[in-house]
Amino acid sequence: MLCDNCHKEPAVYGDGVTWKKCAKCYYLEQKNKPQEEKPAIKEEGEPHKTIPGLTSIIIPVYMLNYPLFHMTGNCIGSVREHTDKKIDPYEIIIIDNGSPVQPPSLNSYYAEKIIKWDKNEGVSKAWNAGIRMSFGEYLVLLNNDTQVYDGWLSKIKEALDGGLDLVMAKPMYSLTEPFARSVEAMREKSRWERLPIAESFDKTGPTDFACVGFKKQLVNEIGIEEKGLFREEFFAYCSDVDLLKRMDQANKKYAVCKAIPIHHIIDATGNNISETPQIMNSDKETFKKLWEKPQPAIGVGQAPLGSTAVAKLSLAVVDEKKVDNLVRTNETGDKLYLIKNNTLHWVKNPQVLEALGLHFGEERTVDKNEFAKYQYGDPIDMINISKYR
Repeated sequence: MLCDNCHKEPAVYGDGVTWKKCAKCYYLEQKNKPQEEKPAIKEEGEPHKTIPGLTSIIIPVYMLNYPLFHMTGNCIGSVREHTDKKIDPYEIIIIDNGSPVQPPSLNSYYAEKIIKWDKNEGVSKAWNAGIRMSFGEYLVLLNNDTQVYDGWLSKIKEALDGGLDLVMAKPMYSLTEPFARSVEAMREKSRWERLPIAESFDKTGPTDFACVGFKKQLVNEIGIEEKGLFREEFFAYCSDVDLLKRMDQANKKYAVCKAIPIHHIIDATGNNISETPQIMNSDKETFKKLWEKPQPAIGVGQAPLGSTAVAKLSLAVVDEKKVDNLVRTNETGDKLYLIKNNTLHWVKNPQVLEALGLHFGEERTVDKNEFAKYQYGDPIDMINISKYR
């Protein structure tokens, strides 16, 4: 059914039976109405209540367009379809970060709790708001561009009950065959279901915060005052790395788990926000100010660096150069490219990225003009990777 106004976009607003307007026409209509002064939005609930055995699944959403709108629906639907409340009781908490595209009503989220803001306050604030509203003994942060499969939550809880303070799912990425992911998830599930959960931990692989589990106890132990677990100086990036560094300081245990069957469309929201490069650069600067310590210069009378220290310093310089040369642009979506000899080489899959010693989140996002300066070279796969190390 098309919008009654423009007759171009699907109509999503109405009384639930008769559909009337698309999101754009609806918001233009609301914008032209006389604005009444709105009371401040308050988070209601019992922030310190904890129900043993309950999992609070926290899903921030910022739906800029209909693909993101449907991804969010797929995410919530997959949770409801593939999680047995009798075995793993849960509540869904949605934080709507001022999404331009809205469902017909808040009931359409099929969530136990909904926080609705008028503008995008960022991922860190959304995570913290969900944490404050949660009643769960277990907390899960779930991206709205993910889908989960049978057994996903049981594996998260098993990992946390087995000694981890935080566990990250190792997703299957949409790089080659996105429509085969449910088959792959079932294969991965059968691969790990008879093995001890600890055998699926990957403590050296790339981290991914698309699906993260921890207990509320962690918030009480290393949280940021009364805000929650994350530093709200970060808008959308680096807050995950910041948390892991704080966990290192507190001797907390975390790992990536290959036994949690989920699928992740990388940075689906970020790729649709035009300000993403500026946000990413700003968050990286904030991270540097918080964590980088000035290195003392070698002065007169100081002993020179030993051979081991020189080797470590050289390795750090090489790694830093690699990270600077790992780029993406909004126009290429999920694809990451390595710049070598002024040529762009597509990094074909996460295994190649890991073999290069790099991780998702370490790339620079550049605008299309800078991206256009480079020529395209051969893609990098596991067969020819030695040429690019």
